[in-house]
Amino acid sequence: LGTMYRKGRGVPQDFNESVRWFKTAAEAGQPEALFNLGVAYAMGEGLPKDTEQAAAWYRKAADKGLPEAKYNLAVLYIEGDGVPKDVALGLSLLQGIRDKLPAASCKLGVIYYNGQGVECDQVKAAEFFRAGAEGGDAMAQFNLSMLYENGEGVKRDYEAADKWLRSAAGLGSESAMKALKDPR
Repeated sequence: LGTMYRKGRGVPQDFNESVRWFKTAAEAGQPEALFNLGVAYAMGEGLPKDTEQAAAWYRKAADKGLPEAKYNLAVLYIEGDGVPKDVALGLSLLQGIRDKLPAASCKLGVIYYNGQGVECDQVKAAEFFRAGAEGGDAMAQFNLSMLYENGEGVKRDYEAADKWLRSAAGLGSESAMKALKDPR
């Protein structure tokens, strides 16, 4: 019910009512409810925006094994938002959920591509983007297509670039759709 109220599905959107339902489910230890309370704090939806509280709720859900909570907590550690900055811990959390959440591989690709707290490594970035792309993550597919187009971390391959770009567009990537409409 909390998600229904948060998104306004079948009921009027009401963040306060959403939080009430998430708190009830969280008291029963439901991992998705713990995670959604973290989201509510992170977004300021029905609760004051507070990334420290968001991190605390993500941690509770992560301790129950929820990959999405581990992902959000990892991002907070990497950015030092609401928690002390700890890139190594953030990377470890992401590595631990790569097989369950393709977005984690994509995030690792972004981190290595940009050299965020690690040495910039386009080859490693391409490997992470490929894992996320093969797992069905649209952003990873788009990023991998750009690497193929530019020959960064992989051998330039326009056919592969086109394949991944079209796949990303098919999954709803606005960046991919724009790139297909406005080829360089």
